[in-house]
Amino acid sequence: MKRITAMLLTAALLLTACLPATVAADQQPAGDGGALPYTQIDQEQARRMMAQNDGHVVVDVRRQDEYETGHIPGAICIPNESIGAEPPEALPDLDQIILVYCRSGNRSKQAAQKLGGMGYRHVYEFGGIVDWTGEIVTGPTPDGLVDLEDFVGCYETDGYDTVTIQRGEDGYTMSVGLYRLTTLDEGTVSASSEGVVFHALDPAGDPMTLSFYQEAGGWYTLRIDESTWLYLEPGTVFSRWRKVAAADDAPKGHYTFRPKVCSVYMEEVFGKDMCDAWSSLVDAVMAGKNTFACKDQHTYDWVMGQFRERCFPVLTELIDYAWDREHSVRDGVASFVYTVPVDEAAQRIREFGAQIEGILNRVLGDDYTDLEKALALYEYFSQTYEYDYETYYKMYEAYVDYTSGYRFFQTGIGICHEISTAYSYLLMQAGVEATVMMGSDHQWSYVRINGHDYHIDPTFVLSDKGSLAYFMMTDEQRKATGYGREEYTITSNYAQDHPHPDYAANDDTFAPLWDKTFEAFFPETHTIRCWIESGDFGEWTYFDFDYTGF
Repeated sequence: MKRITAMLLTAALLLTACLPATVAADQQPAGDGGALPYTQIDQEQARRMMAQNDGHVVVDVRRQDEYETGHIPGAICIPNESIGAEPPEALPDLDQIILVYCRSGNRSKQAAQKLGGMGYRHVYEFGGIVDWTGEIVTGPTPDGLVDLEDFVGCYETDGYDTVTIQRGEDGYTMSVGLYRLTTLDEGTVSASSEGVVFHALDPAGDPMTLSFYQEAGGWYTLRIDESTWLYLEPGTVFSRWRKVAAADDAPKGHYTFRPKVCSVYMEEVFGKDMCDAWSSLVDAVMAGKNTFACKDQHTYDWVMGQFRERCFPVLTELIDYAWDREHSVRDGVASFVYTVPVDEAAQRIREFGAQIEGILNRVLGDDYTDLEKALALYEYFSQTYEYDYETYYKMYEAYVDYTSGYRFFQTGIGICHEISTAYSYLLMQAGVEATVMMGSDHQWSYVRINGHDYHIDPTFVLSDKGSLAYFMMTDEQRKATGYGREEYTITSNYAQDHPHPDYAANDDTFAPLWDKTFEAFFPETHTIRCWIESGDFGEWTYFDFDYTGF
């Protein structure tokens, strides 16, 4: 199993060097309060330097697609985003004269700063091609770049993470699954002198750049070159990838959206009649109808009021009680109304289903156990979603009526009842028995795995990233984290109407995890790798937990 190695950048040395003869005496390095590790010149000076036979190189630091639309003759393309902590292979000589430009002068300054900082002694930045009055040519660089076709295929690290590079009608595409943290599949793909450069957005929505290149021995390496996301810092390296298949043979997830899900808890709390009515309601919606089989008005009220949010969140936006709610059921047939046109409802259900399928197939392996599904989604929530503090505080000032599990899926932010509803719903979609549990002012998830009940809080872990204190909790651990049994209300918001079975979460198998932080889990060996901070200097002690049997 691969390990992540963080490459720490050392402070760049500010270099003082004699200026080459081609630069006038008054052309000193630009900067405020200190010399930069490169020299800024105007474009006329750059033009004169290009005329010299001194072994110089002109470097365009825009993306490959920008470069191909028009560049200075003889320039090579080394995208700014691909320049990391190590000297680019296309620039092996630290004493070579390097002339750097981009589109407008912003990226060229960044690239020149990085090149000078890593030891190149004669770096000259001259702005952007938008101001260039000389000749411009189009097309790719004649040499020096890899052939993207050589990288088409599927790569993995011991079956854990995947990189897939494909060629389509509009160019190349790339999908990267990273260390249970995220999946990146939208962005531009270009070539560099060392390999493939992928410009995407990180999970926070900020620009991210990754490089994927081949090492000695046939292994490949994925490097994070640019990112503002805490868990994917620039310089982070994912090593020892191997090519396992052509792109067309890349493994695909096999989770399929199921419109009709209803956990065992729903039947235990609400009863079989209500679950049967719910099944009939879902069948009606999927067929575009507005009536369904329902025993009586009492059953109708509870199914419409409690099942939609927990078992099919998008329906809270698409259907509602019949206009004559008090007489919605006649002779065993109930009616409801659509809040949007029927064809729009169908389209939104398809979009919602595709979203759910996408999450499950990105996060879960096809052969995961119920425990592994719960853990993978727990970590996914921890690293992907955010708590909606604005709505939380607003609720203390005014009535808020816009929160729902569906809103959480659409926006990626929510409060506890939205977050726990979404987490439990995904587990139900993946075949795990799950529901929600309420305790005074909070709501969390409740699951049944290997015949035992456990508390899982996907909300608290959003602000305590990676903490396992809220995973597979007993009643005692739930009390230690804020909520005792006397406050529990499970599944139904109205315990007085639906007496709750005497549930008890008393299996403490996972107690060794509760003071630790998650790092990874390995299905092949049935182990969870976690760590705990030890000592006074931020030292970490690693711990492998064996969950064989789950």
